[in-house]
Amino acid sequence: MSVDRFSEAQQALQRGDKILARKLVSQVLYSDPRNEQAWLLMARLVDSEAQMIECLERALRINRDNVSTQNALKIL
Repeated sequence: MSVDRFSEAQQALQRGDKILARKLVSQVLYSDPRNEQAWLLMARLVDSEAQMIECLERALRINRDNVSTQNALKIL
């Protein structure tokens, strides 16, 4: 079920509907707070740099070996 919501969120983002995408990703994270990919997608949907950093840090707590996420945090 959360896989469907995640896919729907990605599709919504591709259509430019960030509000729907954020709602769907929030539902995924509510049911699975350790979903690394959902945190990475949420980082693209939040409004502030501070929120983006928080999302990326949460993703790194799940998978600290993700080099792309480490680099994104360094850039921020």
